[in-house]
Amino acid sequence: CRGQRYLGMLRTNRVLKNLKSQRPPVKTSAKKPKTDVASSLATPAGSGPAPDAASASANGESAAPAPTAHATAAALPMLSPEAKKIYDSLPEVAKRNIALEAVRLGNYWSENRDEVLAYIATMVEDVLLNAKFMKKQASALRTENGLTKLYTVPEILAKKHEDDGYDVFITAEEAILAKEKADKKAAGQDTGPEDLDPIIYGELHEGLLEAA
Repeated sequence: CRGQRYLGMLRTNRVLKNLKSQRPPVKTSAKKPKTDVASSLATPAGSGPAPDAASASANGESAAPAPTAHATAAALPMLSPEAKKIYDSLPEVAKRNIALEAVRLGNYWSENRDEVLAYIATMVEDVLLNAKFMKKQASALRTENGLTKLYTVPEILAKKHEDDGYDVFITAEEAILAKEKADKKAAGQDTGPEDLDPIIYGELHEGLLEAA
C-alpha cells in the first residue's frame, strides 16, 4: 500500500510540472512613458502666431503685409477727461486744425520718428487746454483750409503732410503756396521773382532808416 501511495504521489507531481510547463507566460503591461510638462504645454503645430516675413519667406509661405507708418499712427493720444470733453465737442474741421497746431508746436528733427510722433500726440492736449489759444482761434479752428481738406487727424499727427512736402511750421495757406511754387520750380516753370530773405530784408530796412 505504501508503495502504491508513493507511486501516486510521483505521478501527481509529474502532472503538476507538465501543467506548469504548458501554461502560457503571463504578459507584463509596459510602463507608460512619463509625460513631459513642458512639451504638454507647447503650442500645437498650426495654432501658433503667424510667421514673420523672414520665416514665411524661408518656408515658402506668404506673410501679412506690414502696416505703414501712417496707418499705424494713433488717431488720438490718451486725453484727460477735461481735454476729451473739449475735443468731443468740436467739429471735425476743428479737430484737424488742432492736429496741425500740435504738429507745428511739437515737431522736431530726430532719427527716431516714433519718438517725435509720440511727443506730437501729447501736444494735442496742451492745445485743447490752452484756453487763451482756443478762444482767440475759435473762428480759425472752425474754418476749412487746404490741408484740412487733404488730410485726416491720424494722417496729420503722423506728419503725412510734411512727408508730402508741406512746411508744417507756417500756416496752411502759406504751406500750400510754398509747395505749389516749389513744384513749379522743380518742373522748370517760371515762378516769378524770388522772395527776399526776411533777414536780408530787415538789414536793408534798418540801413534805409539809418540813411534817412
